[in-house]
Amino acid sequence: LDFGASSAGDPIYDLGKIGWLDLEGSDSFCAQRFIESYEEASGRAINRALYQLYCSVHSVAALSWAFTTRKFDLNYHFVRAAFLQLRQTAL
Repeated sequence: LDFGASSAGDPIYDLGKIGWLDLEGSDSFCAQRFIESYEEASGRAINRALYQLYCSVHSVAALSWAFTTRKFDLNYHFVRAAFLQLRQTAL
């Protein structure tokens, strides 16, 4: 894993950054396994609702960037992943 874009503060925020894009949304099987493995390795429980929120925050930031730069076609994967994450959160 590349934590080059990690930030100081809540580690769940950084996990959300991985989850929204690289793990195909916060509700995916891969995301659930990743969280369970993180919990096991770190000994810390992950608040799933907070994880969902942080995934959504990263999704909104990605959409903002895509709309601001007007690079929808070049970054289709980002835009699609962001919309899927937000749809999962809304349901």
